[in-house]
Amino acid sequence: MDLSSLFKALPIAAAIALAPLVLQLLKSLFPPRRRSSFGPVDPLDRHNGWINGVATVLCIGSFVLPFLLFGNLDHVGRPALGLGFGAAAVIPSVWIALATLPFGNERFRTFWHDSVRRYGIGLPGMAIVFGPMFLLGAASVFELMRRGVW
Repeated sequence: MDLSSLFKALPIAAAIALAPLVLQLLKSLFPPRRRSSFGPVDPLDRHNGWINGVATVLCIGSFVLPFLLFGNLDHVGRPALGLGFGAAAVIPSVWIALATLPFGNERFRTFWHDSVRRYGIGLPGMAIVFGPMFLLGAASVFELMRRGVW
């Protein structure tokens, strides 16, 4: 029995198993603020749902980006992984901005307010997750450029 394929799948299985625990931790450490300029139910909730759905697909799909760009990652190394994490933060954020900002800054804020309610994690908690992902992605792009891969 070849255990190499099992060891390759182990990080993916660990990530799937740990994701709900990490979300629970974020919910408890960074609950949404009690005060809000928005009411308890926004009329745009149904619009936010499809925007959020597309953003979720883009976030998960962004982890495939390094494989699409480079194929075999052996010659690229760890910066490709960082690029995937950075893309998982940047691409959905750009999508959310494109889908909401043409309707005004208030529409953009409404989307984020709905996301806080939907996931039960305050904006500081989201920033703690996505901020390092942005930075890791930027550092990876610079490293890939320095190596001449890009």
